[in-house]
Amino acid sequence: MRTLRVLALLLFFAGLAEAAERRYTTDAEAEAWRAVGLVDWRGRGRCTGALIRPDVVLTAAHCVADAASRTVAPANAIRFIAGRRGNFNIGVVRAKSVNVHPGYFATGANYGERQVRTDLAKITLIRPIAGGEAFRVAGTLAIGAEVALLSYSQNRQNRLSIQAPCRIKDRKTEFLELDCTSSPGASGAPYFSISIDGTPRLVGVNSGRRTRGAKPTALALAFDHLRDFIGSSGGQVSKDDGQATERLAPPTSGTRLPGASTPGTRIGKRAP
Repeated sequence: MRTLRVLALLLFFAGLAEAAERRYTTDAEAEAWRAVGLVDWRGRGRCTGALIRPDVVLTAAHCVADAASRTVAPANAIRFIAGRRGNFNIGVVRAKSVNVHPGYFATGANYGERQVRTDLAKITLIRPIAGGEAFRVAGTLAIGAEVALLSYSQNRQNRLSIQAPCRIKDRKTEFLELDCTSSPGASGAPYFSISIDGTPRLVGVNSGRRTRGAKPTALALAFDHLRDFIGSSGGQVSKDDGQATERLAPPTSGTRLPGASTPGTRIGKRAP
């Protein structure tokens, strides 16, 4: 089974140079990416997320929290729909806890590079997704590197879409700017590279977009100084990329944030 999956991924990435526009994944491709899914907040908002453990999802912080009011969505309002293809999915599981990077709440309401750098959240599910093989998190590639963005965006929330190759145009540690298109629903979507042995590695999370000239670019965050936050959930984090950083203590849903109202209140609507 793993051999077939690796083969599918190798064939998938071999065709990146010919697939620059966003398109739906084929059934064979979608099977290899079934650990990517929809993050649904009580039917009122949807983003994309990816499993880094069978019971832990990585997504954008603004999908589950509001920086201005320092509030986090209640865990019982969040569910993850893994591997959605039309009416098919491999599992729909509710969240047990929602952890938002603590630095995100210090950025305030203004969206910019500072906020993008910490726009990261982990959702721990009440039970693992059966058959949801988790992705390994790795350090970010250099400027000019090619990656793939997989998302449920705009009117494409019934089937996974792919944009590839996306090239990293600018990098300032955690802050990335890429030549992809970020659309509503693509917040929290994973960026992948692939190793020589065919292993996909999660190298970034989509945050939003910026317009420079006539063409908007996608903004994302890398994991250079977020590795302890990610690893504290037990997610697999490669140790051969990046540098060690100080340990962060993320707040969890159900706690009171410093200077904030109780998580679950005043969740504001965010632009993608």
